[in-house]
Amino acid sequence: MHSVRDRVSQAAMAQLDSQLSTTAMLADKAVDSIERLSDLHLNLARATFEQSNLVARQLAAAENARQFFQLAAAQARPNSERVFDYGYYLANIASSAQEAFIKEFGMRIADCNRRLLDLLADLDQAALPGVALAEALVQSVAGPAGATAPAPREAARQKTEDAPPMVRSAGAVRARRG
Repeated sequence: MHSVRDRVSQAAMAQLDSQLSTTAMLADKAVDSIERLSDLHLNLARATFEQSNLVARQLAAAENARQFFQLAAAQARPNSERVFDYGYYLANIASSAQEAFIKEFGMRIADCNRRLLDLLADLDQAALPGVALAEALVQSVAGPAGATAPAPREAARQKTEDAPPMVRSAGAVRARRG
């Protein structure tokens, strides 16, 4: 059977591996989002340049001031539509990246909680023989005077009852498995 130190070391290594894989996944998602964002900006710049070139030709071909201002005023609606489209696509990129990050963090937190509960349950099982040994040692040293003191096993049970709910549930999970 592995020692407590080995179990804690294995849990720490598993946590480190989990963090590294999470970081790699988040970096991939960030690069993907940046790629999509740069494509959006390049397409917007290309479309804006083409539209500006077309409008400049139309304005240069205007025969009088009235026609010039009519052409200029007609460009307000297409420009505002492009701004709204840009905002829509930008929000789409940001929300998909946010969704991927939240999903990954949720999975990692659930996995970390499961591993922590397993570790606490294993440590709880490993602690029981230690408590019994300490009780026997105190009984042998204290002799008759130890009869008035509460037993270490009872003190350990009281500490378990006073423990936070997560720690108590780890013992219950382990008891159901065993």
